[in-house]
Amino acid sequence: MAAGAALSAAALLGWAQLDLPQAPKMLPLSTSPQQQAEALLASEAPSAADLAQARRATLLEIARSPWLNDAWLRLAELELRQYGYITPTAERALRRSFANAPIDPGFWRQRDRMALEHWGELPADLRQSVHDELRVIGHATVLNDAIALVGSVQNPAGRFAGALAYRSACPDCAHWETGKGVVAADLAARP
Repeated sequence: MAAGAALSAAALLGWAQLDLPQAPKMLPLSTSPQQQAEALLASEAPSAADLAQARRATLLEIARSPWLNDAWLRLAELELRQYGYITPTAERALRRSFANAPIDPGFWRQRDRMALEHWGELPADLRQSVHDELRVIGHATVLNDAIALVGSVQNPAGRFAGALAYRSACPDCAHWETGKGVVAADLAARP
């Protein structure tokens, strides 16, 4: 028994003298499809390969979580970057985005800007969805953000449609009478 105890003590001392590696470093988790797609789209002019990879990551994200509006909007953006106009896929993505959240406080700027910039390409029901969202946002406390968004739209038809939506949301607001911003100028220029 003494020999066993001596062996155990020697074994413990031996273990104590071993140069064991430190605990492994925590490695970052692999990136999500959303992070992959957003990283690929971060540059001003992503390559065709980057766009294809971002599309695959976005479709994977949609398959995993079909209720996430940012994925649907990213799919529409990818279509616009590739083709320059609202394709059937981009239209379906926008439509799904509105079906998921008719008024989306997190993504209204991205969605409405995209829609207003391509106003003439949208079917009537999507135009109505954009108008309804803009009108509700116009009632909210983000009115100045909404006016700035509409004022920054390059498409004149889209800018005018946005101005009308905000005007219908807040017909008695003082900023219309004072001529503040591009929105008021657009409305003043039309009969």
